[in-house]
Amino acid sequence: MSRDIDIKSIRNRPRFKIKTRLSKDEFTDRLRKQFQIQNKVLGGYVGQEFSVFRMRKDKNEYWAPQLQVRSEVDEDNPNITIIRGVFGPRPSVWTLFMFLYILGGTIFFFFGLIWFVQMRLDVESWMVHLAWLGLFIMIATYIAAHIGQIIAKEHMKVLRDFMEKVVNDELETEFDE
Repeated sequence: MSRDIDIKSIRNRPRFKIKTRLSKDEFTDRLRKQFQIQNKVLGGYVGQEFSVFRMRKDKNEYWAPQLQVRSEVDEDNPNITIIRGVFGPRPSVWTLFMFLYILGGTIFFFFGLIWFVQMRLDVESWMVHLAWLGLFIMIATYIAAHIGQIIAKEHMKVLRDFMEKVVNDELETEFDE
């Protein structure tokens, strides 16, 4: 591949797009073959248009990312196959973090609003402490997400190397960072 994903940079859900001369079937076959070679490390499934790869359960940690790969024929040039990939957390991890962000935001907004109204009415209020709790939950979730990304760097490298072996020496690669 002509360019690599900069795994040192911390970002949410890095994406890539590869244009290749392989047909969809050839790409799917290469994906299956490489997956069979690395099946002691990677788990997941290979479909005709959509595939998901993650670390095997015995090598998996809670923070381990997964790679979602989608292939499609280019509308402008039917001889080109476009491969799009997204590195990201498993759906259960994603759901947990979204729940924590929403919980923290709701607590902050609700108790902050009550505190603000009581403050404007010159009523003594302890609600501000609960509002700070909501803000603390959001900040702690943000910090935990970044720690998880640092922990998952090695797993992302394994997934990226897997994909590079599948499409090695192909036409064009674009990474969105």
